[in-house]
Amino acid sequence: MSIMGDDTFRVAIDDTREYPYADVLIRCGNVAVGIMQNFKDSGTKVDILYLDHDLGDHSANGKAILYNLLENDLCPPKVSLITGNPVGKKNMEGILGDFGYVQSKGSWIKG
Repeated sequence: MSIMGDDTFRVAIDDTREYPYADVLIRCGNVAVGIMQNFKDSGTKVDILYLDHDLGDHSANGKAILYNLLENDLCPPKVSLITGNPVGKKNMEGILGDFGYVQSKGSWIKG
């Protein structure tokens, strides 16, 4: 059961920051897509993804993860970009727009 008290989870992918409001915190970009695939395969619903861009020297970055999630129908209906990297954020916003997400109140919502 999630911290929200239901069967919907909030996932954060970030290598350094803490997210007390996330049910699952993934530290390594290289395993993020596999974990999201496991959620889908098990019927676990993810409501929102909090995604950083810069995930360490030896890890896939947020742009690559986001594209992979979207291409494989693993991205939840709501995405919040939590990166301090303005170029990375702009690139991720472009990908979300290309896949039909629209910006709403600081997050991106599947349209």
